[in-house]
Amino acid sequence: DIEEWLNNAPIIDAIPVVRCWECKHHRDKNEQERKYLVEDILICTSPDATEDCWNAVWPDHFCSYGERKEGDN
Repeated sequence: DIEEWLNNAPIIDAIPVVRCWECKHHRDKNEQERKYLVEDILICTSPDATEDCWNAVWPDHFCSYGERKEGDN
């Protein structure tokens, strides 16, 4: 029975991730960056995620250094 199998299935030990678009370390591109980077790219400014506090990232990307912006749920 499928319902019994689902009820007995192991639980995944997972934690929620913070996507770049909701992370306090992202910023929009500046005028110079808009000339050279594709439209949807964001800039990661996390000092833990990148040596020079600059990394081009996709909005749906995530990393272990992501921190949700205050006020976002």
